[in-house]
This record gives sequence, structure tokens and C-alpha cells, in this order.
Amino acid sequence: MINLLFSILSKLKIFSQESNNIMQTKSDKNNLIKESNSIVIEEKNDSTTSVSSVKKEVEKQKFEIEFKELKDVKYQQGGRFKSTPKWIVVHYTAVIGASAKSCATSYSKSTKAVSTHFFCDSKEIYRVVDEKHIAWHVGDGQPVQPIKDKKLTLEELIQYGDKQNWRFKLAAENHLHWKEKNDDCLGNKEAFGVDICTLKKSKTTTSVKDEDWYFNENAVSNAEKCVAYLCNKYKIDLDHVVRHTDLTGKPCPRPFVSLSGDKDKSHNDERWIDFKNNVKNILENYSF
Repeated sequence: MINLLFSILSKLKIFSQESNNIMQTKSDKNNLIKESNSIVIEEKNDSTTSVSSVKKEVEKQKFEIEFKELKDVKYQQGGRFKSTPKWIVVHYTAVIGASAKSCATSYSKSTKAVSTHFFCDSKEIYRVVDEKHIAWHVGDGQPVQPIKDKKLTLEELIQYGDKQNWRFKLAAENHLHWKEKNDDCLGNKEAFGVDICTLKKSKTTTSVKDEDWYFNENAVSNAEKCVAYLCNKYKIDLDHVVRHTDLTGKPCPRPFVSLSGDKDKSHNDERWIDFKNNVKNILENYSF
């Protein structure tokens, strides 16, 4: 009887072990199936991402830009660039409502030592001075000297820059920063000039201190395209796209320059940041 009982218990133990083994095997198979499915899903996701990236690359819009030029005219300009320009300086025309063509025509008749490479309005971009030649739009690129018959150093200009003259301080700080990197802007001889045609809400005064200067949005878009074209063609770093004021302290281009007397003391500077971000977007998302 006792032997029979031991025999039954042994068989039950063996059965239990076999059952556990079967359950373990089943669990292992389920885990293996889950891992396989996971691998397939990951591979599928990787494949989808890859296809999506390729599709995005294919879907890049082709960059297009058209320049117009006046025929048989001469502009006040310097000689040929000795080296490839590495800066772009943005200006405003400060002539209320004048189109790119009218500005180009006016500059062609001017006897003053002033010119630019491009005029941008809401419909057209006029190339004025050929890209191979120097235009006279920003002088030597150094800060304006605020005191007659006395030249201040960059360090002195920074100290001089009080609330009213803080733009001199900004320009001086910029130049010190560029000099530290052996990368200072030397003005006309290494910079393209891009002028944006300007509008104004009130025509009773044309003071640069007036806050109502502004740009047509389409003119800004054309200027962004023009700058992107130059950056791409001549491999100009976006950090080298600057306002006239960043070099000299002169409040130009006014619709992109906030002054201490403005009611909104940051709006115009923020518009400039938007401008540069839009240029960056063109460079990254269009096929040249």
C-alpha cells in the first residue's frame, strides 16, 4: 500500500514538472512572438521614417527669383571686389512709396557717391550695381562718430552710449566681438547692399525718429529671397547678414530698428529677428 502511494506521488511530481515545462515553453514562445512583432514594427517604423525623409527631400520647392535691370545706365560704384563678399547689409530707402524701379532710376542719375546692389519692393527686385562690383552703401562699416572733431575708440563709444545714443554702443560692441574672432566687417569692400522700399503712415514728417515707417510684407518677402539667394550663391553665413545699424549705429533700416523713443521699444527689432528666421527657412527648405 505504501509502495503504491509513493508511486502515485512520484508520477504526480513528474506530471507537475512536465506541465510547468510546457507552460514555460509556451510563455517563451509568446515572448519570442512579441519580440518578433516588435522587431517588425520597429523596422516598419524605420522604413516609414526613411520613406518620409526621402519624400520630404523630393517635395522641396525649387527656389526661384527674378532680377530686373535698367539698360544702358551707370551707377556710382567702386571697382571690382578683390575677394568674395562675406557680408550682406540690409537698408531702407527712406523714400516714401518709391518703387524699386524708381529708386534704381534715381540712383542712375545721382552724382553722389551712393549706390546699392539691390532694391526690393512688393512686386520686383532690381539689381542695380553688378554683383562683381563694390557699391557705396555702408562706407568703411565702422560706427558713426557722435562728437565732431573727436574720434572715439570702440571702448569709448561703448561708454558714450547712453539712453539716447545706445545704437553707437551696440555697433561698437558688435565690432569688438567681430575683432576678437578676427572677423570684423570692413564695409563696402566686402559687403553686398540690399535696400527695401519703404512706406510711412504719415507724410507730414520724414524724421528717422518717427515710429510709423514700415515695409510692405511682399517687399520684405522679396528681400528675404534676395538675401537667401546671396547667402546660397556666395556661401555667406547667416550671422553675416546685418542691419546698417549693427555696423554704424545709424538707425537703418528703420522698420527693423527699435529706438529708445518708440512706444513699442522692441517691435522693430523683433521684426528683424523674424526676417532672419525667414531667410534661414528658405535656405533650409528650398532646392537651389
